[in-house]
Amino acid sequence: MSESNQTLSSAPILRALAHLCLPMIAGLAASSLYGVIGAGIIGHLNRTDFLAALTFGLPVYTLIMGFGNLFGVGGGTYISRLAGEYEKTGDIALKARVRNVSSFTLWASLATGLLIAIFVPLFASPITRAVGGGSGTATATATATYIIAMAIGSPLHIASFSLEQLVRAEGAAAQSMVGMSLGAAANVAFDFIFILGFGWSMAGAGIALTCTNAVVCGYFIWWLTARSDNSSLRLHDLSVDLPLVKTVLTTGLSELLMSAFIIVTSLIMNWIAMSYSEAFLASLGLSLRVSQLVEMVVTGLVMGSLPLLSYSFGAGKTRRLNATIRTVALINLAIVAVFSVSLYAFRMPFLHLFSSDDSVIAASSAFLTAMLVSTAFNGLTSLLITVFQATNRGKQATALSIFQGVAYIPIVLAAHKWIGMSGVVWSMTATEFLTFIAAAVMYFFSRTSIGTSHPVEKGTPEAELVLAD
Repeated sequence: MSESNQTLSSAPILRALAHLCLPMIAGLAASSLYGVIGAGIIGHLNRTDFLAALTFGLPVYTLIMGFGNLFGVGGGTYISRLAGEYEKTGDIALKARVRNVSSFTLWASLATGLLIAIFVPLFASPITRAVGGGSGTATATATATYIIAMAIGSPLHIASFSLEQLVRAEGAAAQSMVGMSLGAAANVAFDFIFILGFGWSMAGAGIALTCTNAVVCGYFIWWLTARSDNSSLRLHDLSVDLPLVKTVLTTGLSELLMSAFIIVTSLIMNWIAMSYSEAFLASLGLSLRVSQLVEMVVTGLVMGSLPLLSYSFGAGKTRRLNATIRTVALINLAIVAVFSVSLYAFRMPFLHLFSSDDSVIAASSAFLTAMLVSTAFNGLTSLLITVFQATNRGKQATALSIFQGVAYIPIVLAAHKWIGMSGVVWSMTATEFLTFIAAAVMYFFSRTSIGTSHPVEKGTPEAELVLAD
């Protein structure tokens, strides 16, 4: 058994989570840091329309990422479950199935990306208007240029996200981090080359992103073909039978829907914020940037635990599965408590690092407080959605994603109309709380079926599962 499989199969849970989650958090941190540097490179051009185009193009890239996670999460969790089931049964057919799933994940990603690369440029102008870029202005031109350049590279964008999930599905979290960090560093280098060196501005930004994901794909393809004992990316192993396709798409659909709803809710929130003042809109962006420090750590924890949850379920190790869920939940709450209290205590000097406008600082303080409270509920909801994905309960995960996205719209509109600015500030917190309640109820009624889907693991007590060295 490989070291990665041993981590998923039998390592003490705290050690397994450290092995899986810390590299994930580090990779996300590197990506975020280099993302800020990339925005700084655009800002160096002293063109407001270019910075605006970068913002307006973000929803398009978010949706492209959603397709990557559709196939990546769907295929990755399936592979981890199959690996766990192979440990339990020794059925050699399961290894062949892993090769089928991994091959499908890559080639479906490339095919979907090709469709996006063909059709999005054809509709660049209406898409630009839809995301707020307008028409007939320098900002609209820059936004459309960026969207076209970015969309052309969609096969590589989607494949890079799905391949990263395949690598993590085998427990190779360190290799996943290497790929993410390599991509982040490459993105900065390509930005300098294409934006500043060649002077291609927003077209250069899109080309740089495509080249970056080509590097990431190259690394992950190398690892999966040269180092993995299980996965296959060959067309020879491609299978598109209905059970495989249904399992992958049903499990990953919640990720695509979350990406879509993030776009919709962001546009609605921006529109409402602008109805108050530009300072209110600026405070929204500022508080989001600060609160993402906590969300990044929580996201890394939850995403990192997904292969362990999937493997434990597939292997029928119910006690290990339940102990992992409890451990991740407790760590989640501890992280949110420590980071949120620290950020709240020092919020004023911290916010002054980003802005000197007193009206922006005051509004940002209120927004940040609400967002930090939201993070506690969102972290637990994300964990429960991940549990449903790991245990092949895609319908529940999808239902929660839809609920989270749909519920926010009437809540924020009602708060805007009947309560005003303070209601808008706390509308996301109310939505996250209601979504967590829905997730908790759904999990409560699913616990029995999750626990009895496979034989209960025999052996060590749960405390030893968590703490044994």
